[in-house]
Amino acid sequence: MIERKDSRVAAGGLWTPTSFDPRQPQVDADLHRLLVDPQVVGAVQTIFGLPPRFLYGMVAVVPAGGGRGLPWHQDNMYSHILGRTLNVFIALRVIAVEQCMLWLAPRTHLRGVPSSDYRAGHHTVHHEPANGFFLPALRQGDVAIFDRNTLHRSLRNEAKTVRYAYAAQFCSPVARRADSGEIPELSLIRALANMLRST
Repeated sequence: MIERKDSRVAAGGLWTPTSFDPRQPQVDADLHRLLVDPQVVGAVQTIFGLPPRFLYGMVAVVPAGGGRGLPWHQDNMYSHILGRTLNVFIALRVIAVEQCMLWLAPRTHLRGVPSSDYRAGHHTVHHEPANGFFLPALRQGDVAIFDRNTLHRSLRNEAKTVRYAYAAQFCSPVARRADSGEIPELSLIRALANMLRST
């Protein structure tokens, strides 16, 4: 099924995200089901202690032969969502360490927002963390969960095979929008729920 996504990327090119779109919920519906998977949601709920709210989901494809990832950064949710938010990284296939593996810098979320440049939805930091490490090889279905303020990155895909992963973001049910103070809109998860009922 996911092999058909090879056509979206060119060798040596950038990683290619495909986000869940509530206007076209049938696109990649088989993968976006992960957003309501009981094991995924249950793991996030265990951390929050309360049922989470879904914010975002995307298929992240990195081409073979040098495809590039992202530099050290924090995700931008802290500027428009007030409250704790978690990232969930899921291996859709085996991901070897040389295959644009996810890097993390533990406990950097406790330092707040460092000096950074805003680039394409991310805050790229000016100074590389001293404690960064890459995850070991991941099996299909392995999951990494980390705070949205944890510094993370990925390098090049030096393997001869495409890297397939799914990235989701969930917020605490008490989180609020920075601009209005309101609870994050539920339209995305409603669209997803409708899609699941119709397939």
